[in-house]
Amino acid sequence: MSATRMSVDSAKQPADTLRVRLAVPWFTVLLLAAVMAYADGFWMLSMRGATGAIERSDGAFTAWWRESTVSLPVFVVAVLGALLLAIRLFGPVLRTFRTVAGQLS
Repeated sequence: MSATRMSVDSAKQPADTLRVRLAVPWFTVLLLAAVMAYADGFWMLSMRGATGAIERSDGAFTAWWRESTVSLPVFVVAVLGALLLAIRLFGPVLRTFRTVAGQLS
């Protein structure tokens, strides 16, 4: 009776293919974060004006620009987290802005 040997070397995958790298398109992250931050800044400024809170009565454009720019890093982190969660749940198919925009609509 002969012993059967099996080689497990052929079943091994290269080390770099075992790890799936979660990559997000940075252009998409920055573009979505900027659009959301400046739209939200406009919305906050509009609501503040509509409710009569005029104690901060510097220029409306200046206030919108400053507050939106300050909140931009928060939106970058939020969009990055949302895209990483989407990649983990749905797989790494969100590579370009067009595919992300198609998933959003």
